[in-house]
Amino acid sequence: KEGFAEGLFIPAKNAFFVSQMTTGNIYEYSYPGFEFRRTVYTHGNWSKFIAWCPEKNMVAVSNWISNDISLLDYDSGKLLGKLKTGAAPRGMVFLDGGKNLLSLSFDSGVIEKFEVDSFKRIDSIKIPKACMRHVILSKDSKYAFISDMYNCKVYKLELAAFKIVSSVKIYINPNTIDLFTSGGHSFIFASTRGPNNPKDYTKRSPSNGKIHIIDA
Repeated sequence: KEGFAEGLFIPAKNAFFVSQMTTGNIYEYSYPGFEFRRTVYTHGNWSKFIAWCPEKNMVAVSNWISNDISLLDYDSGKLLGKLKTGAAPRGMVFLDGGKNLLSLSFDSGVIEKFEVDSFKRIDSIKIPKACMRHVILSKDSKYAFISDMYNCKVYKLELAAFKIVSSVKIYINPNTIDLFTSGGHSFIFASTRGPNNPKDYTKRSPSNGKIHIIDA
């Protein structure tokens, strides 16, 4: 069986999860040790990104083909409900102590904010031709930083106003981003994989990717 997509460490649970698209499962292993614990079915199609909410003891999994997000109780593994998203949801992050969830749609180019308890979408931003991929929060949780693979940009989203306040152009095909803070300064590390191979995008790019360091 193939299709392992994303991994997530949850230190509070001494756990590591990995998703598998072809089965719609996520698998839990102990960490450290990596001993298999259980299989959790997401009730979605092509499960990819995983997010953790400690306040609600909840795991969220974005499902690429069924265009939704599964909300799962950590203890029981049971499905609590689903959020209906734009096409091909990818990156997610919980907001406001788990009250809300921010989701990125890769194929629809939309940023969506959901109220978790009601499963309702409460806000959204659509960017033409965008392919949203990954999202992280600033240290003070006032901003979200978002990578857009098609437009080759990283956006800064002000969460209170729910609007993009700035963006930066980077190299071709931005992917995962992360935040590093030191001495009161925050920096975004953004990985870019370079142009697609003309024969098959899953093969090596004809040029090297780059890692950009951006002043947050």
